[in-house]
Amino acid sequence: MSGLFSHLRVSSEYSITQGLLTIDQIVASAKKNSVPSVALTDQSNMFGLVKFFKKCEESGIKPISGASIRCIFDDEQNAYELLCLAKSNKGHKNLMKIISNAHNNLDFNGPIIKFSELKELSNDIIAVSGGRGSHIFEYLKRNNTNDAKQIINDFQKYFKDNFIIEVQRTYRPDEKEYFVNLLPLAEENGIALIATNDVLFSNKDDYEIHETKVCINTGKTLNDINREKVFSENQYFKSPSEMEDLFNDYPAIIDNTNEISK
Repeated sequence: MSGLFSHLRVSSEYSITQGLLTIDQIVASAKKNSVPSVALTDQSNMFGLVKFFKKCEESGIKPISGASIRCIFDDEQNAYELLCLAKSNKGHKNLMKIISNAHNNLDFNGPIIKFSELKELSNDIIAVSGGRGSHIFEYLKRNNTNDAKQIINDFQKYFKDNFIIEVQRTYRPDEKEYFVNLLPLAEENGIALIATNDVLFSNKDDYEIHETKVCINTGKTLNDINREKVFSENQYFKSPSEMEDLFNDYPAIIDNTNEISK
């Protein structure tokens, strides 16, 4: 491995319900850890990207435009999370436009993008499926391999090589089982796997502060025994060496991540 790693899933404070990082903190963390490129991927918004691009360029870091969206297929009732990365300025503008349109669409409860509309961007963005809120994760969690295969086929049909799958090792429930079940599907379909850490804060010690913000935004309290804890203390801005150690049994995943970030 090269000793390099680029974070392709990072949320800022603009992800109101979960992000803790300011733009300055993201760039400072990248600079401190010699991370060559970073993707800002806030939830259904791209508000922080102007400042993000400016700060990254000032620090010699390659900024990548992206967002975490909710996507729904025509024959489904539920929308699931999907990570989108812009390949070009055209991709950036089109992604921003489709997210803006989703916020103005009153057909859904919240900003949701139809797959039939998203596929029109297939030449200009990279669709990254596989996070904990994704179609594939949910289907494999339910041992529904056939529907997971169908989702993969649908994405590959339109996005071709612009469709990849992410894996995470943040020590949250179901991650290990998902990884084991996902590997044969990725190999069978020739899909590249990349690593993300679903970054929400700078350092491991920031976890409790992050949890406090989550509680404030969800109307919960830290000592509520019934509160679902969906985040992990490992979702901090890890160094390249930490990410390489995390995936030392599958170094190609780190290599794939670096290739996508170029």
